[in-house]
Parts: sequence; structure tokens; C-alpha cells
Amino acid sequence: MNQNRMATLGLAMCLGITGLAGFTDPARAQDNKPIEIPVADLAEANKAQQALEDFIRAYEAGNIGLIRSKLDPGMIGYQRFIDGMVQDTNQLKQIRLHLLDTQTMAGPDVAIIQTSWEKRFLSTGLSPGLYTGKSQFLLHRGKDGWRVAAVGGDDPFSSQSGVLAQLALTNASLPLAPAVSVEVIDPDLAGKGSISVQLSYGASTILVVLTESTPGRFGTTQSVTSGTVTMRYMDGNPGGGRPPSLLTRSIVIP
Repeated sequence: MNQNRMATLGLAMCLGITGLAGFTDPARAQDNKPIEIPVADLAEANKAQQALEDFIRAYEAGNIGLIRSKLDPGMIGYQRFIDGMVQDTNQLKQIRLHLLDTQTMAGPDVAIIQTSWEKRFLSTGLSPGLYTGKSQFLLHRGKDGWRVAAVGGDDPFSSQSGVLAQLALTNASLPLAPAVSVEVIDPDLAGKGSISVQLSYGASTILVVLTESTPGRFGTTQSVTSGTVTMRYMDGNPGGGRPPSLLTRSIVIP
């Protein structure tokens, strides 16, 4: 069995959904003769991907009723998922979600779509925003077609549902005035106003307050001393079922 099929089966098993038998190696009966297992054709994989695209268009339009019709009601965390979408549609305008480098694997009744994505929007103050991430979507085929059954990795549909934060630490020095630009992008904290990070340089370790400029984007400029500067940030909700994670970035200031 190739690695892609193993990964597909592993993700489906972790999410508690079966039906990818078509991706396993041929089973064998007691007489050691192969048992043919049907594998969904390319047309079904295309239908699954189109179902996800329709789901995305409904999210962009803020059509929660249509979203519910395309979401598996047995999805773990169903109501929280819907609540996060409602919050996004209330806080963000002109949402556009683009999938990048998408791969689709389909069995008879289950499909997994792995993709990177970027999400552009305007906040309520009309400030532009951009989030990016990587996700795995599990879709299940029922009598009424393909439905989204689970989302792994980063969730592009809800800024509150868990996305791994991105850190940036860059040199912002002026002559004889060492400084760094400190930035955190954490969609889970959109609307919070400010957050704190730990900054270490020389013999000092301080807490630095970052101010929110657009939803989920926080930053400031901080004076430091020459040498190694290290930034630490605790992401309490990194998504994908991950526990709270301590993220770090370092830079050497001349």
C-alpha cells in the first residue's frame, strides 16, 4: 500500500469514519483468492471536490442555511463549527477563500481533500485581512450527495475554531538604536484588541503588548540591545486537535 493511501486511511480512522476500503490493498478470502473491492472513479472525486467548492461559496455568501444542508449532522463539534461561521459572517465582509495545491482521494462513500488555502476579507472597519493555512476535509456521501463530515488541521471557516498562530520577528533598527518589529497573526483572537508576548534579549526578559491592527493581526516595535532576540508566544488554540503550543522566533541584531 502506498504512503498516500496509508495517510488517507490513518486520517479517516483518527476521525472515526470508515468507508475507504477502496484504497486498501485487495483483501483475500480464506482460499487466498483476491476479493475485488470497488474504488470510486474520477467522476466521484470531482463531485466531492465540487461539493467542497459549493460549501465554500455558501460560507463566502454567509448562507448558513445552505451550509447546514451540506454539513454532516453527525460531525463532532457541529454546533461550535456553525457558531464560528456565524461569528465570521457577522464580523468579516467580502470573504474570499481560495484553495491551493489541492489533492482529492475518494473511496466509494468517503473522500479526503488535502489543500492549502488563503482567506481574504475586510474587517468591520474595512481593513483588509489575510489568513493562510493547511487543511484536510473529510466528506461522506449520502443519499443526497457529498457532505462535509470533518475538518482537520487549520479551519478556514471560523476564525475562532483554532488556527496555528504565525510569528514574525524582524530587524527594525535605526542608527545607534537597535529595535525589532514584533508581529503575531492569530485568527482565534480576532477582536481581542491586544495580546502579550515574551521577549528576551541580553540579560532581560520582558512582556511586550502587541496592538491589534486588523482582525487577528497584532504587532509593535520594541527597542532591544544588540545580540540574539527571542520571542515566545503561547497559542492556546492552535487547531487540529493540538494542545496549547509555545511558539518561538529568534533573530540576531547587529
